[in-house]
Amino acid sequence: MSSPRHPPRETERDRRDDQRVLLWTTGVLLVTFSLGSTLQTIFVFRPERLTAVQLAVQAPLLPARLYTNLATVAAVLVVCWVAQLSRRRPPSRAAWVAGISLVAGFARHGVQLLLGIYVRPAPATSIVEIGSVAGAIALSIGLALILVRTRVRLRTHEREFAARRMTASVALAELGAQSIRVRHEVADALNDSLEGRPADLREFRRLVDPPGVEVGLGRALDLLVSRIPAGIASTADVSPEADGAADGADPESLRRRIALLHAAEEAVANALLHGAATEIRIRAHATSSERAGVIRLTIDDDGSGPPAAPQWKGLARLAERMRRHGGAVRLSSSPLGGGRLEIMLPPA
Repeated sequence: MSSPRHPPRETERDRRDDQRVLLWTTGVLLVTFSLGSTLQTIFVFRPERLTAVQLAVQAPLLPARLYTNLATVAAVLVVCWVAQLSRRRPPSRAAWVAGISLVAGFARHGVQLLLGIYVRPAPATSIVEIGSVAGAIALSIGLALILVRTRVRLRTHEREFAARRMTASVALAELGAQSIRVRHEVADALNDSLEGRPADLREFRRLVDPPGVEVGLGRALDLLVSRIPAGIASTADVSPEADGAADGADPESLRRRIALLHAAEEAVANALLHGAATEIRIRAHATSSERAGVIRLTIDDDGSGPPAAPQWKGLARLAERMRRHGGAVRLSSSPLGGGRLEIMLPPA
């Protein structure tokens, strides 16, 4: 079974928060540029070096420069708010940033000319003024947009992880509920036997053993997958060779199938509990290059992957159980991005 993945949707509150971050970040950066450029324009952007007398003449113009810069900042923020830059697609966003920067640069320089901050400036001075302001505005808005996109990615990642955890919790709860139901049925059967009402042995084994194990490995794994909720994309692929190698009505064959089923259940539980997996693939096949009849059971998931030093008690019990049957267990990384549990079980 499988289910499509839906990324968490952006809410209106998210968009308002992103717009607020964009405006605040742009405003802080532009005010910083404004305060610095108010002084630097006199010493850096003018082509001539100022004497002490010229500096005294320029000093009264500092407030006018500052007010002009702050008014430019305010105008840029208003346009950014109206344009809703954080909601636009990249091409439209880039065009808006370029337009806002150039218009603001020309408008600021025009106001400076009207206020007498510059009187018939040289073309180079005007070009430097307009270009530096446009560049500062574009850089500030660009950095703010990068911050917003980073916030969006982190928010999406956190919500996806929370959703995966929730899905895994629901899956474990449903699997746990079924396990509790089985334990209760077993307890009832034991109580019946203690009260002198003998229970049918086959019915008792049906209650204790994994569902479908008496039919075959393939059927049992299909039933295991069917118990996993639809929110988890899960599949079971059992080759005819593996199904045949695990077949048999004798007690030893039944014990081998039960061991494989318990291993698969343990792997599914670990994938959901420890890895918050949303996709699980179970595959069983019989190897031909090694000894005939060796069954290799592989469980892959797309969760967080195995830790560097796994300390799961269930994994240790599983390894010990496989050793009793002459098998082996290996935990590694999966091509799906999570963990891979491999069980090798030799013939009886």
